[in-house]
Amino acid sequence: MTVEPGALLDINVYSSDWMFGGTQVKGTKEGEYRIKPTEEGVEEGGQLSDEGQKKKDDQNEIWSMVKIRRNMNSLDWEDYKQILLNGLDSASQDKEMRKKFAVADSEYKAFRNDVAVNVAAMEKALDHEASQQQSVFAEKGKDHFAHDANEMKVSNRRYEQIVLNVKEMRLRIKMLQAVDDLPAVEIEPLLLKMHNEIARGLTYANEVYATQGAVLHTVYGNQGKVKKLSELQNEQDGVKKASAEALAGGAIMSVEYDLTKEMYLQSLNENVGDTLHSLKHNAGDPQYAVYRAGKYISRLCDAAKELIGTDAAESISGYGDLDKIGKDSVIEKKGAAGKDPKAVQKDESEFSSFTANDLPIVKNKAIVLGARAAAIYKKSKA
Repeated sequence: MTVEPGALLDINVYSSDWMFGGTQVKGTKEGEYRIKPTEEGVEEGGQLSDEGQKKKDDQNEIWSMVKIRRNMNSLDWEDYKQILLNGLDSASQDKEMRKKFAVADSEYKAFRNDVAVNVAAMEKALDHEASQQQSVFAEKGKDHFAHDANEMKVSNRRYEQIVLNVKEMRLRIKMLQAVDDLPAVEIEPLLLKMHNEIARGLTYANEVYATQGAVLHTVYGNQGKVKKLSELQNEQDGVKKASAEALAGGAIMSVEYDLTKEMYLQSLNENVGDTLHSLKHNAGDPQYAVYRAGKYISRLCDAAKELIGTDAAESISGYGDLDKIGKDSVIEKKGAAGKDPKAVQKDESEFSSFTANDLPIVKNKAIVLGARAAAIYKKSKA
């Protein structure tokens, strides 16, 4: 039996295009082991030019907004844009954001049309109607899962094509870096193009974050630091490996990853999109829909706090309700709900009281939090 990777693999496989380890940097508090993620294609100790870094951040922000756009209808998208724009007070920032919105919408439409055209061609070639009737999932002669399965197949093929292009770019970059006396600035345009294609490719991948910030925040910042702390504390020579100066103390008490504000912005945006997707995809079971969205809501709230600070995040309408959903989801996943999704319908679950009427309310709160947190951050930069 053939299994599509999009139905089998998860973020820890797909996200390897953004993860290249890291180096220890000075901690911000006693006992903190702080790690700065390594940038692919940038030589050790170096960095992109200021112009190059801004372009990379802008590219990633746009792709993170593609995640939002693909999970919104046109009215929601207009509302989201207006909420964010209303939070800005700089004409130049307003102009820049409108341009980014336009590019994100264009990339979304190109993605949507690409998948739709190729699915139509596939279904025509496969005699779709006949294959539906023969499917074990057919109900009254129609397989309601067939179209979604074909979309996954088409998306996976496009992802594979883009990955091959990225591989060629990587080889080209390594060849150029081997040339003596070639300035890093000469390689930077190709490096930025490769980074953009990585995000484009991951947009086609199933159940995955596309941008560097969302990947690092989830895999390193949330999942990774707990695992890394355990590894370091269990190593007999762990303290020796971490210099006293960098630790600002003796024993390793915590691990933090040194992510930029722009990375947290990317994570904020993508988790808005994934929250909306989860609510819509599971709308037939409201309690489960909110519970399932909870893990993305938890990351959304965490990204908001990292981006604009706890006080500012908590001041945004709906933050408290979302924060509770996120925390409850994490707790219940470790319990009965982690083994049986129907557990969220039982009276003892914090999600048992949610109904279909609550889904648009939760959705709107997530949109507002994402838009206003982004606006507050951008306003602080003006």
